[in-house]
Amino acid sequence: MEVNNMSSITKTWPLPERPVVVNPVEKVTHNNHAEGNAQEQTAKPRSRAPLSRDQILEATQVCLNDLGYDGTTIRKIASQLGCAVGSIYRYFKDKRDLLAEVTQRRFDPVLELIEDGVPAARSLERYIEVASAEPEQYRLMFWLASLSDKEATRALPGMIEKLLAAWSMQTGASAEKLDAAWCVVHGGLMIGLPTQQLVDRAMAVLGEGDRPAGMLHRAGRSAEAQAG
Repeated sequence: MEVNNMSSITKTWPLPERPVVVNPVEKVTHNNHAEGNAQEQTAKPRSRAPLSRDQILEATQVCLNDLGYDGTTIRKIASQLGCAVGSIYRYFKDKRDLLAEVTQRRFDPVLELIEDGVPAARSLERYIEVASAEPEQYRLMFWLASLSDKEATRALPGMIEKLLAAWSMQTGASAEKLDAAWCVVHGGLMIGLPTQQLVDRAMAVLGEGDRPAGMLHRAGRSAEAQAG
C-alpha cells in the first residue's frame, strides 16, 4: 500500500507584493512647506526701483545706435528696460521729444570743457569729434529741432544755443562773429571736412575776439578794481 507523504509534496504559492506605505505625516509636512513658500512669494513680491530719466535716455541711446531712427520705438525701449511704456511717457511726451534729448546730451562734454575754461579751439575740436562720431545722429538733432517749432526763424537745438552762449562768454566775440564761426564748423561737418581744417577756419573767423575765459575774468576783475 502506497502511503501519501504530505511532507514530501511542496508547492510554491506566490506572495503578494508588499504595498508601499506613504507616511501621511511626511506628505502633509511637505505640502505645507510648499504652500508656505508659495504664500511667501505671493505676499512678498520682489520690489523694483523706479526708472530714472537717465536710465531711459541711456537705453534709448543703445536702441538708436543699434536700430536707427525708424527701429527705435517706445515699445522697443520699454522692452529693453523691462518696463511698461507708460513709465517712459512719465518723462517724455513722445518719441521725438525723447530722441531730441538723447541726441543733444551727447554734447554735454563740450559744454563742460567751455565752462572749465578750456581754450575755445579745444572745445571746438571736441564738438567736431562728437558730431563726426555719429553723423546721422548729428543731422537728426537738427531735423528734430526744425520740427519742434516750424515757425521759428532760428530753429537750433537747445544744446547748440547753450554752446554758442558759452563760447560767446568765453571768447568775448560778438554774436554775429560767433554765428559765422559756428556756421563754418557746421557746414564743414555736413560735407566731411577734416577736423583741424574746420578748427583753423573757425578760429580765423573769430580773430582777435578769441580769448581764454581766464583772461576775460582777470580783465573783468581789473576793470572793477580800477573803477573802485
